[in-house]
Amino acid sequence: MSENRVLVDPESESARRWKRRAAGLGPELLAGLSAIVTASFVAGRSLGAGFPVDDAWIHMVYGLAVRRGEGFAYNTGTAATGCTSPLWVLFAALAHLLSGSRAPSFAASTCLKGLGVLFFAVASVLGARLARLCAPRRSREAVAALAGGGLIACAPILAYAAVSGMEVAMTSALMLGALVLAGNKRVKLSALVAGVAALARPEAVLTLPLVLALGALHPGEAQRGTRARAWRLLAAAAIGAAPITAFLLRNLAASGQPLPATFYRKTRLRVDILFEDLDAGFRTVLSALAPASFLLLWALVATAILFGVLALSQRATHPRGRIPPRRMLAGATATLGVGYVAGVSMLMRLKGGGIFYFERYVLPPLPLLIVGAVSAAMWAGEARLSELPSPRVRALLRRALRVLTVGVFVLGFAAEASGMPELRVRYARDIADIEGLQVALGERMHALPPGAVVWSQDAGAIRYFGEHPTVDLNELNTPELFGGAGDRIPEAWWPDAVIVSLGAFRVEARDGVLDDVRVVAPSDPGNVLGEQHMYRCREGDAVVAVFRHGRRVAVGQCARR
Repeated sequence: MSENRVLVDPESESARRWKRRAAGLGPELLAGLSAIVTASFVAGRSLGAGFPVDDAWIHMVYGLAVRRGEGFAYNTGTAATGCTSPLWVLFAALAHLLSGSRAPSFAASTCLKGLGVLFFAVASVLGARLARLCAPRRSREAVAALAGGGLIACAPILAYAAVSGMEVAMTSALMLGALVLAGNKRVKLSALVAGVAALARPEAVLTLPLVLALGALHPGEAQRGTRARAWRLLAAAAIGAAPITAFLLRNLAASGQPLPATFYRKTRLRVDILFEDLDAGFRTVLSALAPASFLLLWALVATAILFGVLALSQRATHPRGRIPPRRMLAGATATLGVGYVAGVSMLMRLKGGGIFYFERYVLPPLPLLIVGAVSAAMWAGEARLSELPSPRVRALLRRALRVLTVGVFVLGFAAEASGMPELRVRYARDIADIEGLQVALGERMHALPPGAVVWSQDAGAIRYFGEHPTVDLNELNTPELFGGAGDRIPEAWWPDAVIVSLGAFRVEARDGVLDDVRVVAPSDPGNVLGEQHMYRCREGDAVVAVFRHGRRVAVGQCARR
């Protein structure tokens, strides 16, 4: 008896399977490409210039030190903890390596911007993936991924952050990645990524307990024994805590304190104005989006949190019941975003939107809020209307909800597109101001004789381009030099030049001792806060005192060499 067999080429079958998977990842790939285009548009011709915020140059100072083999040091030979994002310092060192720079270099700053754009693209892809995992059902995954990833990729303020030289996009990508892994039941790996995220921004430490909770509450865990579940979560917690513990121990060895110097200098918790702080924080993150979209986003995020609360409530009342993992993940995503913003708002004094220096603190969770909002809209569009008696009415309302969902997404894209030209202009203006002030002063400091010491309010570009030992008058990068008898700075650190803004600082010395050179920001020459005064010492035996907001912070003698 003959038999006819259909031979199947296993490679062809495998190729078809990968082709189907690639086709299914179309929204993710589109989001990544859109992020690159958006960031490139916002950067414009300023892509090869410097940074729009001086703090990015502080990362470059530490990154250059790492590149030279000096470790995490602000001044050569002295370990420092003034950089809040040690992980971003490593990428700043990588930027110097990629550009072949062992000295101050704009080529290295351009490379760091390129790494920021890469992280922005990754964050957009992961945002699309997370939105897919949060979709109410498989048939709606592509729409959720397209909306979530697209809204992240096309957000002008996130594109600005990607090319700012700061760690915003990297932090977002790590938090999103941890949630995606948690949604795929990769508990240990998600905990590790969450722990690493805390090295990008300390506030991202909130990701670790959340992914552990997701692992514990996932319906699949019910199939394991109690002891097996406990050991699995304990192992994941230890893995996630490892990089955080290493970070704390390094700080302790360098400064005697476990947290970065910036924490002790910048943070405070004021219970009496707690609600004012929370209001300022949420207004900052929501107003960072284009007008007409932030109020709608806030309403949808609240809905997503409600889904999470309902899921947890269902778990508590029906411990053996099956909670929809997608709904739980959507609620957890929005909860992490809101918790991050709330934590920053309570610890830092934010001053509203429109100033990137303050916006950057609350921008890392913005992609989480966007995914939470998209998930809420998708779940609302899939609402069950079985309690309505008329099938025709149910079908009509369901169709209306889906049309409303699409309308929400279209409105969001339109609002974001309207904000791109403004952010492009603002980005170029902010870079021009930093280069006209801090970078220009740093280049002037470079001309000082070898061994000269600079006291400076701004600790980034002036130290990076000046390449001289620098005392940070904000007490962030050189706290060990302050707090001595009578606020006297050690003799080895007496100043050859002092650079401050008279809006916050005052310099006192005998008449005729200091030469005063005023440098102003190009975009706002009449703003006292947007100018710097550079004082050069004429004599070597005159006392110079610096006051910050009326408090004397540093005293030393002119040490002109």
